[in-house]
Amino acid sequence: MTGFPTELHRLYNEDEDLFHEQFYALVLSVSAMIAPRYPPKTYNNNQRWSEEEYRALAQDVYIKQLLPPNTGASATNQIDWIMTHAKTDEAIRGLIGRHIKITLNDRRERTVVNNLIARIRELSKRGKLSMQELPGGRYYSLPTIGTTEPVQLTESDLNQAANKVRELPIIWRQPDAKRESAAYPSDVLMKVMGIVLSITKCISETDLRRILEKVLTALLPVHIETSEGKEEAVSKDVNQILLVEIEESIQVFVKGLRKEELVVLWAHTQGIKDEVVVELIGKVRQTVIDYRSKIVDKLQILLKSMSPSDTPEVVIARLIEVVRARLEELGLLQGIDEIGSLS
Repeated sequence: MTGFPTELHRLYNEDEDLFHEQFYALVLSVSAMIAPRYPPKTYNNNQRWSEEEYRALAQDVYIKQLLPPNTGASATNQIDWIMTHAKTDEAIRGLIGRHIKITLNDRRERTVVNNLIARIRELSKRGKLSMQELPGGRYYSLPTIGTTEPVQLTESDLNQAANKVRELPIIWRQPDAKRESAAYPSDVLMKVMGIVLSITKCISETDLRRILEKVLTALLPVHIETSEGKEEAVSKDVNQILLVEIEESIQVFVKGLRKEELVVLWAHTQGIKDEVVVELIGKVRQTVIDYRSKIVDKLQILLKSMSPSDTPEVVIARLIEVVRARLEELGLLQGIDEIGSLS
């Protein structure tokens, strides 16, 4: 295995047939670990999870998520992307786990992303977007551009678009809400499309969906109970697989907070008094209290979106690290620490 980070990497470079055999076996193994935590009534057409159902799920993931679409040689192959960017067995399983989560969420009748795609189709019907039905699927562009040739985006393109879209504010679902969040009002949804179409003048609905899924991971529903409705401890392997999801969800959460909210959240985690926060953000105490209340509601939703529900301290610890880094990036942390030390 000299020169390769894992045995799977060696096979990827030296034995294509055996590589795909072992990679699929890994997809099946991870599917069997994650699937039981999703109620079959909602996520498996009411079919009890079994070895046969795990195989069906693994095939869905392999064919629909990991292999490239039939749109030409330039199509993105997620297996290639995983093997290029993941350098450990744990990282490979983590990225496979993310694709399993996406596949399972696609089985729900409606998700926040499904609702957004439906609204984008409606915007095209009203002339705000242009939509083309082509052999490779449905494509969108701006009316001012006119018809243009479809472009197959790379993973780097998708990540670039997702990072820019994350800067837009999200409507978070309230904890007691009975329906999915709208995520974006209509004007912001058009801004989303403007950002995406500034990177490529014509985008497939498939790539658009993948961008939205990257941005809205924390809003995608994840049930963390067994088929019998009882929570159970998550194995070390499953926790490792889902660490990839945790990181992206936390990044989305932090990027969705305004400067004042970041300061309030950081002060809350550091035990800084409200009177100090009032001075820091230039708001009255009731506004600080309101900010904190809304952040707690958002945090509850973030934690509910995580699969390893019995280890919330892992999420919180990483969240604090990311908030600190964000405040440093904005040049706010030193001032907060200086004033906080005087309180």
